Amino acid sequence: MGDNRKRKKVFRRGKIISSGKGFQIMRKFILCLLFLLSFGFSQDKDMQAINISLTLQEEEALTPDVLKVDISINAHGNKEADVVGMLGEIDRTIRSLGLEYSGGNYWVQKNCWWEEGKRKCKGYLGELRYSFRLQRAWDQNRLLDALDGLKEKFGEAINYAISQTIWIVSEIKIRDLEERLRLRLLDRAKDFATKASKKLGKECHIQNVNYEYVSPIRGGRDFMALKSSQAPEPRMEDIFISVRAVVGFVCR
Repeated sequence: MGDNRKRKKVFRRGKIISSGKGFQIMRKFILCLLFLLSFGFSQDKDMQAINISLTLQEEEALTPDVLKVDISINAHGNKEADVVGMLGEIDRTIRSLGLEYSGGNYWVQKNCWWEEGKRKCKGYLGELRYSFRLQRAWDQNRLLDALDGLKEKFGEAINYAISQTIWIVSEIKIRDLEERLRLRLLDRAKDFATKASKKLGKECHIQNVNYEYVSPIRGGRDFMALKSSQAPEPRMEDIFISVRAVVGFVCR
């Protein structure tokens, strides 16, 4: 009799334990089911979204406002001090003109060469380099007149060479235009999003905007400027500045 009670008790305990495990299994099953349902819903929602990529570009011409003139000036003499003195006077003369420029660096070294396998040296050489940004075309004549005056003073001891003359657009004008073009692209992108929303029957929004660099292009009409009586004036052409953007849209 006592053994039967024990067996019943153990059986009941086992039943309780089995019932608890079943509840845990059922609970996990329900959680997994809910997860799968929510995943399927979100996936279905994402599948309904439409992603659009659009490349837009804006371009506008700028009139050059700066004449870029690159000049190198060479000097030679028997002594290093003589060459340094000439370069110093040249630099003071250049700075007295009040023209905008960059550079002005110089070097001085022995004038050496190889002859019949031997290194020979005689005197010293020096050089100055300038890159001028002229606002007026005739300012190059003031510069050349000053250099010709120095050449008359020092004779064959100095000479100069013009490596480049070209009309360019100042950096501030380019930056201002690029900013306007970027804003213009954004307006076009917003207008496209509005039209795409109506066309697709969804809400379309700008997701990302990536700007791409476009090299400036020369061309277009010529501009007549005051002609120089001494130096030839380079041709002045429009410079086309472009801004390109790849715009991503999402429509839901």
